[in-house]
Amino acid sequence: MKSYQEYQKSTASLRQELDKIRREHAERVLQELRECIIEFGFRPEQLMPPPCPAKRRTKYYNPASGATWTGRGRPPDWIRDKDFSLYLLPANADGATVSGAVAPEPLGR
Repeated sequence: MKSYQEYQKSTASLRQELDKIRREHAERVLQELRECIIEFGFRPEQLMPPPCPAKRRTKYYNPASGATWTGRGRPPDWIRDKDFSLYLLPANADGATVSGAVAPEPLGR
């Protein structure tokens, strides 16, 4: 009967062999893909999905509830029919873009 160490050795050598064979197959598959792309004239946008649109940055903040709004779409109830500039985050007040601005903690929590 094989010892635990012998099984460990054989497992390690099998993994190495498997990795080697996988790399060889991967190279062949990649070469086939390149040939097919050239042969059929595929464009990059046909092969890869479009990138996800960037998440909208928070532009307005309600200090009473901690709610935020990006300024896109229908205004939420807490800002509707009010002066938007009162809720504008400081980083947006001068028209600059927000780069990772964090809304302050809501009051009373």
